[in-house]
Amino acid sequence: MKNKNVIYLILVLSLQILVACSKNTQPEIVENTPIITPTLIPTLTSTPSPLPVPTLTSQEKIDRVAEIQKDNGDCIYPCWWGITPGVTTWEEADRILSPVASKKLVFSVENGMKMYHLEFPEVSQKAFVDIFVQGEGIVDVIRFGGNYSMVDFLQSYGSPKEIWISSDGIVPGPSAFRIAFFYPEQGIMAAYFGKSSLISRGGVEYMKMCVTDFNSSGPIWLWSPDSKKQFDELHLDRLVGGLPTSLKLKRIGEYTNFDEMSFFNSVLKDPEKTCVETQADIWPNPDLYVTPTP
Repeated sequence: MKNKNVIYLILVLSLQILVACSKNTQPEIVENTPIITPTLIPTLTSTPSPLPVPTLTSQEKIDRVAEIQKDNGDCIYPCWWGITPGVTTWEEADRILSPVASKKLVFSVENGMKMYHLEFPEVSQKAFVDIFVQGEGIVDVIRFGGNYSMVDFLQSYGSPKEIWISSDGIVPGPSAFRIAFFYPEQGIMAAYFGKSSLISRGGVEYMKMCVTDFNSSGPIWLWSPDSKKQFDELHLDRLVGGLPTSLKLKRIGEYTNFDEMSFFNSVLKDPEKTCVETQADIWPNPDLYVTPTP
């Protein structure tokens, strides 16, 4: 009988120990649950798909381009149409430009850079832009078709730090002449094209170019002022042709009757009487024209 009682007591104690253990372990499981749950969240998160690029009709593109041109995409140079050199990625720029572009081409240029050429429809003509993109995908330089009078541009941006000129020199027919206003501290450059005339004075031949003869505004270049770009670091093929170019570029103060400040003041004071003269023989251009021998 005593043996039965002992066995009974052992069984009761064993049950009590099991119950106590189950009660002690249960809170530990509850406490661990919040630690396990957060690790599952990232595996359930997916990257959202890019929004589709809207498709516009030809007239809608014309209307959108005209609207953007009114306020330059609500930004000021060197920002253009909401694209800021040195900040905006090509992916972001492409989403702005592609819906309104009528043509888009891509070219490889030096040092792993790419140039995206886009054209946009307008009522009377096609506008264009060249977007130069660094290897890491950041917009480096924006070059687009300008449409500013020289006087208005100089009044807006002040005296350029550098003014560069280029001439075809003595060639059959009218000789092309180019002038570029370079503002490194603002990240802006603008070019103007015209025709020069050959004159002779004191037995010396000169190329003469007056402000009133600049009949076409050329491209405008934009870049980040923080990049500290020099004039010859810009993409100048739309200024003087393909590179390397036989057309020479010279600072206005080197061979003309003006320097940067005096030219700026003369244009604002009396543009119709402002003319640039250089000796004709400083513009040799054998690649375009070779003087025939007698």
